Amino acid sequence: GCGSCRACLRSSPLECEGERNGDPRSGTGAYSEYVSVPGIFAHKLPEGTDMREAVLVEALAVVLRGLRRVEPLLDFAADIPRFAVVGAGPMGHLCALALSSRELPVTVFDRNAKRLAYLKDSPVSIGSSSASLDEFDVLVEATGDPESLESVVQGSKSDAVLLLLGLPASRRQFTIRGAAAGEKTIVWSAGAEDGDFQEAARMLSRLETDALTDYVVPLSRFAEAWDSFGAGDRLKVLIEVSSRNEQLESG
Repeated sequence: GCGSCRACLRSSPLECEGERNGDPRSGTGAYSEYVSVPGIFAHKLPEGTDMREAVLVEALAVVLRGLRRVEPLLDFAADIPRFAVVGAGPMGHLCALALSSRELPVTVFDRNAKRLAYLKDSPVSIGSSSASLDEFDVLVEATGDPESLESVVQGSKSDAVLLLLGLPASRRQFTIRGAAAGEKTIVWSAGAEDGDFQEAARMLSRLETDALTDYVVPLSRFAEAWDSFGAGDRLKVLIEVSSRNEQLESG
């Protein structure tokens, strides 16, 4: 969001009036050596932050904002809620790590065994079947896939809290009759605020993020990186763009 319209000031950047009339940040491509943006979009990183970890700050900030919006709906004093994360991609992976770092029980589900394998040495539990979704108090849908969303809505127990993270991958109509009949609470959360970015930057150093940062390829091997991403061989692919000085030295 633009940070100054009515929607942004009430913490609803997705309804930004400025972006509906053209992105106020546009004008310089993201692949430029230098990019100028308003100060409200710049977030200071802790000294010594690895730039490979820095690329994860925004995704983790989105996760933290979503979890923060869910917290008031839970009664931690009565019992520790059980969390399920549906989707072990980068967003789901970070969500599971964030919940685990708070010593909350979390189980992750995904049809892709390769993605689940990245969590095998962590305190996170691996779900064997989505049929057991009714065992959890809070379910985080992190795929953006309409079919996955419908299975979460229909398969969760009565009075469950459903957190939908990020933007949906495609448009599709589906019924929420199961959610209404079971008095389930649906919370949709996308975007993050300054406080979420700051918390994410501090938290990253405490999380085991090697699976998200260990595959870095130069821009010249972009096709290879894209093929690897498409094949699902890597959880996340990072592209390293050399600086102008490096280009001059190599040229």
